[in-house]
Amino acid sequence: SLNRQGSAQGHRGGTAGYQTSSQRDHAGNASRQRDISLHGPGGAGVDRSGSISRSADGSVSGTRATTLTTRDGGHYDGSLAFSDGKVSYSGSCHDANGGPAPCRQR
Repeated sequence: SLNRQGSAQGHRGGTAGYQTSSQRDHAGNASRQRDISLHGPGGAGVDRSGSISRSADGSVSGTRATTLTTRDGGHYDGSLAFSDGKVSYSGSCHDANGGPAPCRQR
């Protein structure tokens, strides 16, 4: 098992942090988890977490979750999962009060 983490504070108030962990057992199963957070002084930023696993038979699966926050408090929540070669995705946007909002595409 291997674990790492770190954080930083910007001189204008922004923050950054990460945490990772990896594990492998004697049977050949392995997994990795990673969490990352980046935020500016106004509160806008991104939080992302993800994990991936490989079993001894070679099958791979994983997940990833992302939250993007705007300066006005609105946010986007997205998730992605994959297993056995299939990928699923979902995402939604919310205003500062938590109500549904349209997602802007660029």
